[in-house]
Amino acid sequence: MQYTISKAWLGLFNLALWTLIACLGLFNEWPSKLFPAEPSSLFVEIQWWTLIVLAYICIMLPLDILGGFVIPKLTKYKKESFPKFWKRLSRGIMLHAAILWISGLLIMEIGKHYGILGVMALLISTSALMLLLQNPLARIVAGYKIYGEDRENFRRRIGELLSRRTEVVKEEDPAFAGGITGLPWMEKTIIPSRWLEMSEDELKAQVLRRIGALRTHSRHRGIMVAMLWNLYGFYSASLFSGAGVETVRGLFLTSMAFVVWMCLGQVILPNLSKTGSTEADRYATANGVSESALEAALRSQMKWSRDGQIEMDRLEKLLSPSLPVNQRLEFLRTEPSGLPGAWDSARIAQFLSWSCLGWFSRADYNLCGHPQNWVLQSGD
Repeated sequence: MQYTISKAWLGLFNLALWTLIACLGLFNEWPSKLFPAEPSSLFVEIQWWTLIVLAYICIMLPLDILGGFVIPKLTKYKKESFPKFWKRLSRGIMLHAAILWISGLLIMEIGKHYGILGVMALLISTSALMLLLQNPLARIVAGYKIYGEDRENFRRRIGELLSRRTEVVKEEDPAFAGGITGLPWMEKTIIPSRWLEMSEDELKAQVLRRIGALRTHSRHRGIMVAMLWNLYGFYSASLFSGAGVETVRGLFLTSMAFVVWMCLGQVILPNLSKTGSTEADRYATANGVSESALEAALRSQMKWSRDGQIEMDRLEKLLSPSLPVNQRLEFLRTEPSGLPGAWDSARIAQFLSWSCLGWFSRADYNLCGHPQNWVLQSGD
């Protein structure tokens, strides 16, 4: 079975698994009845919340190994030793678990004193902080390095299109496509050194697409959609019977209801991301990139990220935040719909959900077992 199809089926399995876990947690007395139902001391909260985060790690660990090591090995997608894979995965797990652990304790402490509105203010603040620190967090998890020599090679080929706020990084995973990090109007663009293998026209197309995501404000809308989705979902989850933000049991039930919301987002938000992706395509072609160069650039990246395969099957079309190449080219030949795009909103929502106790935040088919994509998603 092809790598991309195997990965997509794993993503669907994870979606079903976490939906089942969330429903069991919400509608079954166990394990929620084990947790304190009354406000507890910080020491008691630390004990119980640590057990919950450790249980989460135990659930996700075999899935991460399956998605990041076993499937690539069986399908011969990439050859990586297990120690090297484990070093990166364990680094990502520790960072992810630390944020989930700290966020849970902060939510309970703020919830006891200021209620759900105080927690909403906390989540807005932590989301903004995560965006501010997105670039260093991505560097910690992925372990990629910045190479000045590659940057000079890019500058010689595309000139002024390579701005001062663009970093060229080396990452061995062929699926890695960089992205855009940071708060609105404070962004940095990350591009992989692998793009040097593209022709000059293809390279300009890819860079102009990133510029377009910023200048059309599609990425800003993506952040806004992602934050609103997470905040509304968490608030709604806290209203579930028995849920809340003041106790360990209440927060556990809130987090389970939020999992259902995030799973729903896996189906809804990619549609907004697809509009943002085609919006970036239009910007590139409106600024001197030919349709053939754009097509070649998109196909080159898809070949790297999808083991040489271009066509998507039905399952991938449902879960992917971008349309198949042929459909994207067809959209270029039609008049814009007028609906604004929200570039990468689905994956930004997954990253920002760390602070909202998003247990599903690394179970997506592009993320499971691939920590290099947890913070800086794999592009569109």
